[in-house]
Amino acid sequence: MPAAPTKTGYTFASWNTLANGSGSAFTSSTPVVADITVYAQWNAPLTTPTFSPNSGAIALGVTTITLASDSGSTIYYTTDGSTPTTGSASVATGATITLSSVANPIKALAAKSGYPNSAIGTSGTYTQAATANLSGLAISDSPGNYTFVAGTYTYSNVTSINSAAHIHITPTGSGTITVNGTTVVSGEASGEIALTAGVEATITTIATETGKSAKTYTIYITRIPAIGGDFQGGKVAYVDGTGLHGFIVATADQSTGAQWGCYETTISGADGTAIGTGNQNTIDIMAGCSTAGIAARLCGDLDLNGYTDWYLPSKDELNQLWVNRVAIGVFVDGTNYRSSSEVDSRHAWLQDFYGGFQDNTTSKAYLMYVRAIRSF
Repeated sequence: MPAAPTKTGYTFASWNTLANGSGSAFTSSTPVVADITVYAQWNAPLTTPTFSPNSGAIALGVTTITLASDSGSTIYYTTDGSTPTTGSASVATGATITLSSVANPIKALAAKSGYPNSAIGTSGTYTQAATANLSGLAISDSPGNYTFVAGTYTYSNVTSINSAAHIHITPTGSGTITVNGTTVVSGEASGEIALTAGVEATITTIATETGKSAKTYTIYITRIPAIGGDFQGGKVAYVDGTGLHGFIVATADQSTGAQWGCYETTISGADGTAIGTGNQNTIDIMAGCSTAGIAARLCGDLDLNGYTDWYLPSKDELNQLWVNRVAIGVFVDGTNYRSSSEVDSRHAWLQDFYGGFQDNTTSKAYLMYVRAIRSF
């Protein structure tokens, strides 16, 4: 027998009477009765392994990835970034694996007896798939400033009525769901979550599907205090019938002597008297009267305790400050306060804080106390 030849990158397989390997095999038992020419047959390197899927979002420990090369080969692979050898973890070609991390790509080589090992194949980049968004996240007792949107994960300045000392959260979604660390069944209410009036509470809801990154929803909710309670930069002065809206009064006067302003000039739009009109009155006064230091400007320009949306109360809003003065507890008896409600070019409504009467015959030029409010 001729000695086995060598060829870089290939493994000698056999001898054959034809160069393309379609002739007769020539072995040590082949009888030779005359000169014969034989041709070396070679095994090429195995096909570089492939990965399916080759990249993309996967669930760790769940999504299967198929490793494949030539029939009968064994795939040796690594997932830690190192170079695989025939001592690495292995599977038969066509088998699947799962990943516990997406920090590194998969690297793999194929091996088979009688064949050169394949080149090392490297997968693309995998990412951890995200848990599906919750489809619902309900809060009991009809909170204010809250509308759930699946792709929104933070909800600030949510409010609850004063009578709601406890609330429940009802999440709806896939996977394991926790509310403040306690597992909750999808579509069912959580246990009671206590709320302290005037103190912001944080409620964290986390949904996690197996092998996927979690979705975290955070709700910042405050139980509205009773009249006179500290809240959002001042004290609660009035709450409407919903229990969720009203206004807050600053805890100190903005002035002990300010004019309404622009005597003998009618300010268009500044004649609102009802609850809810004071803010627009203030805007209209500031736009129509450029005089510095007037009551509306002192309130409209106020930056107090982190809030800049203060305004001069309307006639009826100011009356609520009088009605609730004892609970609020920050007024001086016997003083007269300016409202933003204009009567005519010379007069504006005031509120007496001694007897409680309101007067519409007082000159806009008179100096009076000023107290700002803001809505919630």
